[in-house]
Amino acid sequence: MNFARLSIDRPIAVAMLVMGVLLLGVVSLQKIPLNLLPDITYPKITIRTEYPHAAPREVEERVTKYIESAVGIINNVVKVSSVSRPGWSDVYVEFKWGSDVDIIAMDIREKVQLLDNILPEEVERPILLRYDPNQDPIMVLAVGGEGDLADVRRWVEMNLELELERLDGVAAVKVEGGYEDEILIELDERKLDSYGLSLATISDRLNRENVNLAAGSIEEGGAKIAVRTVNRFASLEDIRELIVSETSSASSPPSSGGISALSALSGGMGGGMSMGGMSGGLPPGLMSLLGGSLGGGAATRGRQPTETTATSIIRIKDIGRVSYRHKDRTEIARLNGKESIKVSVYKEGDANIVTVADQVKEAVQNIRERHRLSPRTPEWEAELAVRPLKNLINLVGFLFINLKPFTIVDEPIEMEQGVEIVPISDQSTFVMQSIMSVAQNAVIGSIFAVMVLFFFLRNWSSTMIVGIAIPISFIATFNLMYFNDISFNIMSLGGLALGVGVLVDNSIIVIENILRYRTFTVGLKESAQKATEEIATPVISGTLTNCIVFFPILYLEGMFQQIFGDLAWTVAFSTLT
Repeated sequence: MNFARLSIDRPIAVAMLVMGVLLLGVVSLQKIPLNLLPDITYPKITIRTEYPHAAPREVEERVTKYIESAVGIINNVVKVSSVSRPGWSDVYVEFKWGSDVDIIAMDIREKVQLLDNILPEEVERPILLRYDPNQDPIMVLAVGGEGDLADVRRWVEMNLELELERLDGVAAVKVEGGYEDEILIELDERKLDSYGLSLATISDRLNRENVNLAAGSIEEGGAKIAVRTVNRFASLEDIRELIVSETSSASSPPSSGGISALSALSGGMGGGMSMGGMSGGLPPGLMSLLGGSLGGGAATRGRQPTETTATSIIRIKDIGRVSYRHKDRTEIARLNGKESIKVSVYKEGDANIVTVADQVKEAVQNIRERHRLSPRTPEWEAELAVRPLKNLINLVGFLFINLKPFTIVDEPIEMEQGVEIVPISDQSTFVMQSIMSVAQNAVIGSIFAVMVLFFFLRNWSSTMIVGIAIPISFIATFNLMYFNDISFNIMSLGGLALGVGVLVDNSIIVIENILRYRTFTVGLKESAQKATEEIATPVISGTLTNCIVFFPILYLEGMFQQIFGDLAWTVAFSTLT
């Protein structure tokens, strides 16, 4: 029993099968990511090594050559090149297209680590740089305010940055512009010399006292508790009170010195003269004072004086000043002619640009609501209630007639400190515009195909069959796209549009043959079965021919294979379904 006869004899089973495919297609549609272009991975890694104060020739002979020799033996290496500049070395390693760059990066790190004992001690640890289009920020925000730029930046770091970093799919949030505080320690060179201290000693003490290290774990009651050594400076006063040196010096007690001097005085007054014989010539007050001293001295006569150890503590505040200052600015951002703070949002490698951007927009709106000065007006409450309906009408109108009936305007919100958050660039907007443009062309093309089909067939039922087959084919294609990790991009959507033409061609051939059989066959089922069986082989051959045309694209190498691969697969999926 062939497929045509099975479909005619088992209509309920076929209908349930189609419903199942449609249900899975709708689920797959929600999980397929949206991107502007297919995933493009450049198989190139740059190894950057800093060698401070070194000349280019010295960098090449002592750093670059060793790194080139170490990474040149890695598998799938196509080309190794390098550039040695004053102070640093760049080694460029290119691999075959299709290589797993993550695994290659691990191999490079292992090879470079073996050079730790070979490279000069002054050389910094090499870092790996990869060019990835996804490393560009998906959204850039400008934040302005009425206060000082340092206060605005602090507000951004405490509110906006922390909130955005918690979102799923956000890899990093970079804050630039404005004034960033740093701690300045100004040391007095004269005091350093007098205490015998050096800048290296002070720097080492600061590094050792400002630490946050893992200290293992403790298991207690079946629970494993992580232990960390936390000793960070909490304020400028902590830095000022930091002890940088302790010196000890030995000295005799003052009382012993006084007794010795007095004994010498008595010995020098005359051979056997006693202090009692002198009493007659001294005033009574002085005599009583000397008597007390002598009494103490008599008790200690014949015993050596003891030495005491005095400890001298030197702190940061004794040799310099500690204060805040602004870091040197490397970038200035302006919003409406005024300096502002620039916030760049980066997504994770496998995250969806549109989804992450929507989450960022929602988080920014929540921040605006929390820091707004006045409550929302009833007019805006009503506007926000009907906004989802307006968005839906705009979407349908854009797809079918290229018209958006409603204009969506953001609510003006006055925030505390005059803070204003304005999006500067948004990749998701461009991605959505490109994808919606391709989707619009596909929808309009399908509508025109159905209209042309009705013009020639003059039969509504036959035309509706083709019109229903087009969206069913689209939704079934979503399943294959999802399980083959193909995203919605301008290439894959272009493949769907091409598949519509092949689908319409096959449908016209089958329906026209069925109508021809209806002219001399009474039964509808019999006409459909015979017509389909007769035309099945030519239709399948034509469909496979259209697929084979795109088959050589899969043998391309490099960037072209990654770009046009989605187009070839999508055309094949849409025509076969």
